[in-house]
Amino acid sequence: MNTATPVPKKSALWRVFVVLMVVVFTPGLLLVGSVWWLGTSEQGSRWLADHANRLLPALQLEIKSGSLAGGLQLHQVAWREPDWSLRALDVELAWRPACLLATRLCLTALKMERLEVVSSAEPTDRPPELPEFSSPVGVAVGVLELKQLLVSTVGSEALLIEGLKGRNVHLKDDRLAFKKLQLQLQGNQLEARGDLRFVGEYPLSLAVSATLQALQQPVHAQLSGTVRELRYELTEIEGVPLRIVGTVAPLADGLPLQASAVALQPFDWTLGDQLVTIKALEAEISGDNQALNLDLQGLVSESGLGDVPIAAVARWRDGHIWLERSELQIREYPLQVSGEVVWSAEQAPRLQNVEVIHTTTTL
Repeated sequence: MNTATPVPKKSALWRVFVVLMVVVFTPGLLLVGSVWWLGTSEQGSRWLADHANRLLPALQLEIKSGSLAGGLQLHQVAWREPDWSLRALDVELAWRPACLLATRLCLTALKMERLEVVSSAEPTDRPPELPEFSSPVGVAVGVLELKQLLVSTVGSEALLIEGLKGRNVHLKDDRLAFKKLQLQLQGNQLEARGDLRFVGEYPLSLAVSATLQALQQPVHAQLSGTVRELRYELTEIEGVPLRIVGTVAPLADGLPLQASAVALQPFDWTLGDQLVTIKALEAEISGDNQALNLDLQGLVSESGLGDVPIAAVARWRDGHIWLERSELQIREYPLQVSGEVVWSAEQAPRLQNVEVIHTTTTL
């Protein structure tokens, strides 16, 4: 009589253990493998981008190459709302994923060929709203490079900023801080450091160095206040001891501004081929980005004329200065001068349509 050989209990328990391990760990391994594939392969990144485009109709992601873990190159990143749109072209992105464990987004490099910000909202008489913003995670950008930033609104000329470069840019909660930010605006080179907060009227504090075409000299300034009303103080103009303080409204139409200027000490100034010494100068300036009104008085010295007191009311527009009223006294001859001074960075100032009247009033 044949009898079946009984299965040892130990072998049966081992089979149960193996089955349990497969059941418990296989989903985890599949999950880890999927995450690894999504993060380290170009195909995984494209799959994520496609799903993001379907889930968020306002978003458009077009990946050129790369992966989330190793860095991405994108044809474009776009976001469209009814009243505004944003589009970034030829974007390069590199980051450190481990920073997410500390609830931070660490971008070692963020480079863009062009960033376009377009507002399609119709202009109104009301000042633009400033929405408050606080980032849920801290963001750090080691290297920021943007070749062109174009900002356009309905009924206004587009603003083009070129060559924007930043180092050590940080966003924490509602505060944006940067140690170095370089850009070119309307032919003028600027470099800034400081911080800006996205609350209330957007308070800010900046130290700015600029090379302005109109002055052909480096300028150093301190900016404070808010985005709606910005206070500025020019602390140094290379070779020219002037102190200029004033305010400007960056969000208002025409960029209205006002300023007071005073010479801290006598300085030399070249007008054409003539060297003059500005012994004293006080001026009040008001206007906008289209035209400025100047009311000044001072004392000018020239080797052949001696000391010449001057008082003038003038208007500047597009490199032209119209002398509405100008009074000066050359030795014992008080004069009134009116006319036009043509001024440009490429040429020395020249006079045209000038009228000189001898008066009996002494300055």
